[in-house]
Order: sequence, then C-alpha cells, then structure tokens
Amino acid sequence: MGILDLLFGKKIVFNKKMLDFIEIVKHIDWFSNCGVLFDERLYYKYVMVKNKEDAIKQLRRERNCKNFTSLTNLIIEANRRIGHFLDKYYEKESQWTWNKLIDSINKKFMNDSIELNFIEIDERFSREFNIENKRWIYRIFRGVMIELYFIDYIPDVPTFYMKIFEIFQEGHIVTGWNGKFPLHDTTSLITPIEIEDGELLIW
Repeated sequence: MGILDLLFGKKIVFNKKMLDFIEIVKHIDWFSNCGVLFDERLYYKYVMVKNKEDAIKQLRRERNCKNFTSLTNLIIEANRRIGHFLDKYYEKESQWTWNKLIDSINKKFMNDSIELNFIEIDERFSREFNIENKRWIYRIFRGVMIELYFIDYIPDVPTFYMKIFEIFQEGHIVTGWNGKFPLHDTTSLITPIEIEDGELLIW
C-alpha cells in the first residue's frame, strides 16, 4: 500500500460483478412491458398496479400516506439502511469509500455517457408517465452498483436494489411500496428491508 492509499484510501475500481451488471443494463428495453403481467419470482412480495392511471398517481405522490410509501421515500429508506450499517460497523467505508464510490459512479454515468445515457432514459421515463424527472432510474442503477461494490467484501451489507432490479430488466417499473417504515429520527435501522415489511407495487 502506497502513501496515497494510507492518506486517502484505495482508488475505487469497479469489480467484475459491477462490470457484468453494466453489460446487462446496456441491453434493457426500458418500460417495454409496463401494463403486461409480471410473474417472475422475486425476493419481495409484490402486486401489479391495476392500470396506468393508478401507476401515474402513485409515481406523482411526494409523501407517504396510510400504508403507502412513495418511490422517492423507498429509495431514501434503502439508502439510509446501508448508510447506517456502514456508519456503525465500517467507519472507513462510511467516511471515505461511500463518497468516493458515488463520485466514481456519477463521473462515469450521471451525464450523457456514451456507454449508458441515463439522462435520456430518465427523460423518457418522465415523458412516458407525465411526471417530474427525479432521476429515479439512475438512482436505482447507482444503488445496485453501490451494493455490488460493498457486498464483494462485506457479505452482510444490507441490500435492496439488487433484489428489485429484475423488474426494470424485464421492462417494468416500481411505483412504490405497500407498507410503512419506522421514522429514522427515532431509530437508525441497519438491517435490510425485509419481506415482512411490505410489498412492491409494479407496473
């Protein structure tokens, strides 16, 4: 290990699982099966949204209500859990690796990358469902990349995105979550989102 590694940590290098995942994403026919029955076996329970109008209503919801968690807040929940886990058990990864990893992924894919143009994909998502562009597809892709990086050497790191990405790979989308999560101002969850916590909403 060199002096720069001692001072700033090792350089972020995408592992084989991440590179293989990128190749898979390159060949996705995005949103091509929305409205078609999704009957694949997933880690989580799920229900199909009845129609496109309901899917749009769910995607437009900013806040959680009753037993519904919005897609934005579902993403925040998944990010918080892995973040709290690293804070508690892996201080170096939390303080240095996390930010460097996100910077590395953003540098390569956040703009109009030739390899994967997520600006175009997210704009298409926004047009298709007449919703505000919140970069959901990119954020979910980045979530998988983060999980694949850490799970390579921290096997018990909480994962979520890896468990749901097949939905997008098959041309569908997630519109939210049936279920509520504890408030993070009263507790810091370090466990993964589990099956008993609720069910995915899919279109």
